[in-house]
Amino acid sequence: AVTGDVSGKGLPASQLAWYVRTAIASAARFTADPAEILRLANTTIIERDVADHGFVTLAAVTIDAENDGIRWALAGHPPPLLLDSGTYLETTGAMDLPLGIKADAPYQSREQPLAVGGGVLLYTDGLTEAHGTGNGDHSRSLEKSGW
Repeated sequence: AVTGDVSGKGLPASQLAWYVRTAIASAARFTADPAEILRLANTTIIERDVADHGFVTLAAVTIDAENDGIRWALAGHPPPLLLDSGTYLETTGAMDLPLGIKADAPYQSREQPLAVGGGVLLYTDGLTEAHGTGNGDHSRSLEKSGW
């Protein structure tokens, strides 16, 4: 699963969103590693120069059935939320760069076990802006919204 947000508005943003969606779908055919999916998509976006007026934030999550958990990687996007505990997935270190910013941007996959019946919520900053201060502080915003 992938969720993201494209900078900008109108036709250029829509075109970038379409291109990123296609790049993600193509990359996912070759690997289940979320960080590798982001790397492949970023390379495609940079090489085709489709993000010259914008960038894209993404959260990519794959199910790791062998280990009863999930793997995820972030490209400048807020971390997913664990539904059973209401906490964010751990993001040690700095948040990785959005797609379309830097050709050799490193992306890191992280792993998290899930309890039976557990799940995660992927969201865009529209949720946090609608329920919070609008300053990007997603933790306070989701607390206010009852998450």
